[in-house]
Amino acid sequence: FFYPRGSAIYLQDNLGKDLFYIISGKVKTFKYNDQGKEFITSFYNEGDYFGFTPFQENKTHNENAPAVKQTKLLKLSKSKVLSLISQNPVFSSNFIEILISSLENMKEHLIHMAYDSVRKKTADMLLELLPEDNLDPVIEISRTDLASLIGIAKETLIRTLKELKEEGIIQTGKKYIRIMDLNKLKTIK
Repeated sequence: FFYPRGSAIYLQDNLGKDLFYIISGKVKTFKYNDQGKEFITSFYNEGDYFGFTPFQENKTHNENAPAVKQTKLLKLSKSKVLSLISQNPVFSSNFIEILISSLENMKEHLIHMAYDSVRKKTADMLLELLPEDNLDPVIEISRTDLASLIGIAKETLIRTLKELKEEGIIQTGKKYIRIMDLNKLKTIK
């Protein structure tokens, strides 16, 4: 299934029917708070699974999932995934590992959001968003999305990015951030 940039893969309160696997592209998941502000819960890239809602009986999605750029997905129904789990021990083991890793990452993210400085939260999120190949250390993301993902105000993020830029750690453009000094970024407290 192909989804153009900005198109909804699923919406909050829709009944969860499928698990999704990203063949190519990028997806973000988010919720709106009581004031209507968007809170990004995660970004998913090629090779990631998302939308685990179907594994809870008659449960609706608790977030929205639009394509960030053109995205090609594989949809797996609950029955297909359960069949693969019961018939294929390797798939079953890998699937459990993915779920555990996802939970551990989420817990770690919550701890950092609660206790780290704004500089540390920003640095850690930039490191997390870096492309895995690291050949071109450019992160394409809007300031609004990055602030939401970190859990800070956009104005606070802009001040922090300005400091990092003045220190020669990053370079910024309209919708991108280039890492100039990866080692310094990693040591931010």
